[in-house]
Amino acid sequence: ASKLQSMYLVTEAVALGDDLHLLTEEQRSWQLRVEQHIAWTTLGEHLLPIGQDAAFAANLARSYHTVGGIIGAFRAAIISHFATARTHQPLTEGAPLALTHTTRYPIVQGPMTRVSDQPAFALEVARAGGLPFLALALMSGKETDQLLAETQYLLGELPWGVGILGFVPIELRQQQLEAIRRYRPSWAIIAGGRPDQALALEHEGIPTYLHVPSPGLLRLFLRDGARRFIFEGRECGGHVGPRSSFVLWNSMIDVLLDELPVGTLGYQVLFAGGIHDSRSAAMVAAIAAPLIERGVEIGVLIGTAYLFTTEAVSSGAITAVFQQAALACTGTMLLESGPGHAVRCIPSTFVEHFDREKQRLRAEGASPDQLRQALEELTIGRLRIATKGITRPPMSNTSNASDNAARFVALSADEQRSQGMYMIGQVAALRHQVCTISELHYDIAVESLNQLHRMPLLQPLGRVTPRVEPAAIAIIGMSCVLPKAADLRGFWQNILNKTNAITEIPTDRWDWKLFFDSDRSARDKMYSRWGGFIDDVAFDPLEFGMPPNALPSIDPMQLLALKATKAALEDAGYQERSFARQRTSVIIGAGGGGSSLGERYLLRTGLRQMFGEQATTLIDAADYFPEWTEDSFAGVLMNVIAGRIANRFDLGWNELYRRCRLRFVVGSGASGSQRVEATQ
Repeated sequence: ASKLQSMYLVTEAVALGDDLHLLTEEQRSWQLRVEQHIAWTTLGEHLLPIGQDAAFAANLARSYHTVGGIIGAFRAAIISHFATARTHQPLTEGAPLALTHTTRYPIVQGPMTRVSDQPAFALEVARAGGLPFLALALMSGKETDQLLAETQYLLGELPWGVGILGFVPIELRQQQLEAIRRYRPSWAIIAGGRPDQALALEHEGIPTYLHVPSPGLLRLFLRDGARRFIFEGRECGGHVGPRSSFVLWNSMIDVLLDELPVGTLGYQVLFAGGIHDSRSAAMVAAIAAPLIERGVEIGVLIGTAYLFTTEAVSSGAITAVFQQAALACTGTMLLESGPGHAVRCIPSTFVEHFDREKQRLRAEGASPDQLRQALEELTIGRLRIATKGITRPPMSNTSNASDNAARFVALSADEQRSQGMYMIGQVAALRHQVCTISELHYDIAVESLNQLHRMPLLQPLGRVTPRVEPAAIAIIGMSCVLPKAADLRGFWQNILNKTNAITEIPTDRWDWKLFFDSDRSARDKMYSRWGGFIDDVAFDPLEFGMPPNALPSIDPMQLLALKATKAALEDAGYQERSFARQRTSVIIGAGGGGSSLGERYLLRTGLRQMFGEQATTLIDAADYFPEWTEDSFAGVLMNVIAGRIANRFDLGWNELYRRCRLRFVVGSGASGSQRVEATQ
């Protein structure tokens, strides 16, 4: 009951989202009680706080099994990913996606509502080597036509695109599509859209990107024929999705690696959400390395960083007041009107007003739908105030008002600050200076490559100073087959239980009565009948790729070594996970004389030496003697154990063994020796 209650409280807290500062006294009490249930100490009594990256836990555990295995995989991935990014340089000038876009850099200026609606701003982005996009949002057909006509005239042969919403009313979408078909932009982006909408534009000769917010949708989109995608994380400005950038990017990359074969061409991916400088761009190049190796063209979609450029103000995309607010920004907030409806923006007077209104509506018992509708109506026009410093007069809300710019009135700087909603991404807290678009593009495309080359991990190690102390050795897996202990756990239990594993020699081993004599000086006798003996061990030869008819010729020691090796690999978590097998050695310490199987072979040979052909009758009359087969020599030699393990488990000792020629001398006699050369 306590666990169920705590889960209920957590659910309530999550539902409140980023509005914890609006909690009532009762809700504050809930929050405190929830915090009391969260801890890392006792699994049975507490709830574990986890992040979105918990989505990768199961796959990491299946693939790498142990913490050490996961860390090792991380290290290997870091080295290989950075090497790929340095070699292919996917974001620099002339990169594959830049050639596809016919731009200098594979950089896309994302369509920002009420910002990306100025042809002059698009021109500045294009001149600086990027691909600009206009945000059509809820523009009418007439507004769209005018904007596209001006852009086409101003940019001429330079590439540009349009960003549309897939969920706008169908009549409005048809009006926008008519204008798009008329002016034929180079590219299109659909947010909240479907593959069939993108394919319709593709058939018109307009390549189209789709925003995809989840791995499940990506699989569906791929199977429906989509080939161009935008993965935008929760750190972005404006309307945000549920997944943070790194979690979303990694999840989407995994899907693409599953779905696309090696050498796939014609797929383009834009990464977005928090990319704004050389370091963040270098991260994208590294994380996307497996896609690059598959032939996928990658680029970055930038939004917030453009708000910090001189051209954003000079072209009229935003006002100086907006840019000043961006420069002063130290953190962002989410305005959530309902589940799945959240907007990231700068804390402001309007945000405080929004929160108060939300609290009032909740107190009045508004339903979720009523709450969402009222809060969304509250935001209408607020973004225009922030970006352009204009608003509608109180009585001008007619159906045609949006088509007439003269019906807007200018606001003072103070009015803009108090009434505007400043949508912006989280990276605003990291940028505190204004730059040009050219400088921004150069930092992202060129300096990101320099970041990759400066990574210490990839620098030459230089001269290594020999270590004088012994090398450290870590035992990461163990196994055993011991008397009264079929495995490691059984052996440990015997230790804990102080089990005595010494027994009388089992009769199925050999008859000790034939050799026992209490007289220690008796000839050809022994004075002990005790020892440690393992129980029968089941062995499936097919499990190790061995023919069953070979077993009688192979000493049990070799078979037990294979079983023990498999158990040790499982204990270490290496049975199924990938690791550097060619760098893994097999060292076996084996001694104590010949095995019982080897003794029987020696006796068979000795009888023939002693009695000649008469020995055939003795040998044939007894079941004691094993037959000579092609497996006999290797089956009784102890120095073959390591090689058999390396061969069956594909380990590196095999590589060394393949280079060695082993020579076996078979038989002897007056006629000379027969020499057999065998190469593994």
